[in-house]
Amino acid sequence: MLIWLKPTKNEAVLETKFQFQSTQHGFQVVRMWEQPPEALLQSPALLPLAVLCQTDDATGLLSQVAAEVAKIEMPEDREEIIGSTQLLAGLRFDMNVVRSMFQGGFMRESVVFQEILEEGRVEGRQEGKQEGELAIIYRLLPRRIGTVAPELQQRLLRLSISQLEDLGEALLDFEEPSDLIAWLDRVQSSRKEAILATIYRQLPRRIGTVTPELQQRLLQLSLSQLEDLTEALLDFEQLNDLIAWLDRFQDS
Repeated sequence: MLIWLKPTKNEAVLETKFQFQSTQHGFQVVRMWEQPPEALLQSPALLPLAVLCQTDDATGLLSQVAAEVAKIEMPEDREEIIGSTQLLAGLRFDMNVVRSMFQGGFMRESVVFQEILEEGRVEGRQEGKQEGELAIIYRLLPRRIGTVAPELQQRLLRLSISQLEDLGEALLDFEEPSDLIAWLDRVQSSRKEAILATIYRQLPRRIGTVTPELQQRLLQLSLSQLEDLTEALLDFEQLNDLIAWLDRFQDS
């Protein structure tokens, strides 16, 4: 089953099957903006989706959902439903409207909100660890291969923590700058293949079949361009969006 949360001009919203080469899969499609809210209002677990349903009075529907949420007796369940409802309501309403419907400290008490905060804390800790790994690499590399050129330092900055940890072991066998370059090239090639695989999985879901010609153009993109594309494709709605994006790089 595929659930579309908000209205879109993407033609894929009407598709009920996915075909790739000789493989074909059928699925049901639910467009939330076409669904009546009554049934969802009867189930606490579905209240977050109810805010996206068909209605002539969107604010009134949000008020109904808030009233139903307030009836949930278990505090833990109520807080989690509030967090989920607010997150999905943000697709349709201004955040000030959402806050006005859910007064109090529910958002910060919500386990969903707490999880988001924890993810932010983890990212902060990860950044600190990455800086520590880089500092070790910068101390060790000059002893193995001499001065590290600025362009190589820039490539080191793009490595993940796990890659930096791997490099910390690999550099013990380095004897000259070409050893570092070869190692970085292998990492970049592996990273590029992984990103391409992700793009090949996501693009058909966004814009339909990608022609062999466009696949060849994708293969010519650099690693940084592919990373940019993984973000840009989230806004694609048709094949022309990909073509226009690729043309911009070609023209430049």
